[in-house]
Formats: sequence, C-alpha cells, structure tokens
Amino acid sequence: MTSGVPTAFDGTIEASIQAATALGLAALAAPGRVTTEARYVIKYTDARFGGRYPPAPNFVSNPGLFISQSPGFTWGAALYACPVAYPISSGIYGRCGIVAELSSATGWRLFDASNPSIAGLYVQWVQRQPMFQMLTLTTHSQLANQLLRNAFRTRFRIDAVVFPPDEMNPRYTRRKQDRWLAISEWSPSGRLVTSGPATRAISPKLCIILAEEFEKTKSNIGRHAFIGPTPFLANMVPTPNDVIQAYQNSNLLWVGA
Repeated sequence: MTSGVPTAFDGTIEASIQAATALGLAALAAPGRVTTEARYVIKYTDARFGGRYPPAPNFVSNPGLFISQSPGFTWGAALYACPVAYPISSGIYGRCGIVAELSSATGWRLFDASNPSIAGLYVQWVQRQPMFQMLTLTTHSQLANQLLRNAFRTRFRIDAVVFPPDEMNPRYTRRKQDRWLAISEWSPSGRLVTSGPATRAISPKLCIILAEEFEKTKSNIGRHAFIGPTPFLANMVPTPNDVIQAYQNSNLLWVGA
C-alpha cells in the first residue's frame, strides 16, 4: 500500500500527531470525562449482525468487531466506533450497540481531526499527492478518497483518528460535543489492515438495543428516524456508567422502548 509522497507539511503534521499523542486518547476522545469512558467503545450495527454477539442467544463465538471497508467511510478502512461517553451518538447506524474494551491505547499515535486547523493539514497534504487528480477529475472519487486516507494514516503511522460526527440526527448525535474514532489495525509486518476482524477492541458484547431505525436523508448528511421524534428519549438514554456496567455484567439496555 502506498504511503504517499513527502510534502512541505509533513513536519507540521508530525508535530500535531506528537502533541495529540502526548495528551492521550481519553483527553482527546472524551475531554472532561473519566478515562474509562474512552477505554470502552461502542459500535452500532444492524440487528442481523447484532445477534451474533453475546449475550444474544445465537451469538457466534468471539465474532470480533470488523474493519469497515466501504470507500465512502470518512478516514478510510478502519474500525469505526465511539467512546461510551456518547452512548447513542452513532445509534443512527443500527439498532444494536456493541460494546468492547480497548486492549490498550497507551502510546497510540493520534490525529485530532476534531480540531479544524489540524484537520486542514490533511487537506493540504492530500492536494499535493499524485492521486489528487483521480479524486477531483474522475468518477472514482470514493475509491481515491479511501486510498488517500489509508495512505495518510500509513505514512504517519496513525493509530486512531479522532473526528466529529459527519452524519447525524439532532436527537442522537451532537456534532460539536461528540467524538468518533477511526482505529487503525496493523499487520505484524507493519501494513495497514483493510479488512477482517480488529484486534484492538476485545470481548465485544451486545449491550444496547434501540427501539428506532433510520434511513439516509436525500443529502446523505443526516439520518432520518422512522418513528421519531421520541418525546421522552432524553429520559431513556443510559449514562456511560450504565453502559459499562451492562457490559461488565453481560446485560442488555433498552432505549426508547
């Protein structure tokens, strides 16, 4: 896999990564929260996949959380999840909330795309890559985006990108407060893994079931709730500690039922 060509911005990008890494994942992904709220992550998925995880009666032994391969995903092929600090932020992607524990985020190299000026460094970097013309002048823009994002994360050995939600429903997702994660998986030889189960999020369990489903809006920026707005949703949302306790005790939380 290509890692792109050197640019005049490489030094500034590396400095931003070192600064974010020094802060640590918890400080970036769940600022002002207790660290455990970033150690546990949640990924929402369709019911057909959610039933594969314990404590569902037909769960598959150790199914793992999978790397998303779609060319349209924001930061390339990665494990997409969010800290349990935001229990229903990514509920727009499915009814089943799968919670897992990060094996360790100590020393992870982090890119803080929640900071617009730092995210802008990627834009400046990508404009100087040979593949930029494929991105802007061909019908293959989604593929080019994925390849460029993978190349960027490979070049700078980024273990996780912290970024604000870019699809949302106003009752579930808060762009200014919430943080999502794109977590890189590396092979023993140091290559970016672009498919299959991730190893950095361990012991995934089905912990939350939403009584709501969503569809994309025409713009693809938002997600429309089929039932909502649920009048009492705010009173039904579990706290991050509720989610952690459900995970540790293999319990299910029902939201909006």
